[in-house]
Amino acid sequence: MAKINDFWHNLSVNKKFLTIGIALFIKVIAIAGSIVKTIIDNSKLSPQMLEFKKSGTLFLELPEKVNENNNHIVHIKGQSAPKSRVQIGFGIFGDTTTADANGSFQLTYDDNIQQNTNIKITTK
Repeated sequence: MAKINDFWHNLSVNKKFLTIGIALFIKVIAIAGSIVKTIIDNSKLSPQMLEFKKSGTLFLELPEKVNENNNHIVHIKGQSAPKSRVQIGFGIFGDTTTADANGSFQLTYDDNIQQNTNIKITTK
């Protein structure tokens, strides 16, 4: 600590101002970079995700219709709050998943579903 004090006291007034100015400039650039990155990242988010980030309101985005494959399996992809739990019906038979850090999820439903059947999907 003594060496730092000696160094600082031996600097001229102009060099002290220059050192302080450089330190402040570096801090301002770091803060500005963080703000710009946040604005750029948020521009890609849905309105529901922006609202979630702002107020914590849960949401669920799903396709209007899904089709089952030849094996009677339906893959339902959607968007919810990051790390939220998403389930079909009561989630009794393992029909649950957790959304990833971006809020994306995929549920697989392997029951024979009649055409035009409504499926209840919820998030917590």
